[in-house]
Amino acid sequence: MLRGANLETARSWPAQTEVTVKGVHFVQEDSPDEIGRAIAAWMKALGHAPDGSIGRVAAER
Repeated sequence: MLRGANLETARSWPAQTEVTVKGVHFVQEDSPDEIGRAIAAWMKALGHAPDGSIGRVAAER
């Protein structure tokens, strides 16, 4: 989790999606399903298949 200038720098990176989920200290334990769905949607947006065929899907474009 970032704040201030570090957050603004991270937001400027390409191929990135920002998602807000509920959590206190260990966010991955508080919102695992939401994080998993966000990662799957991000990978799909990049053209990667959910079946693990990442390289093959990118090469077939």
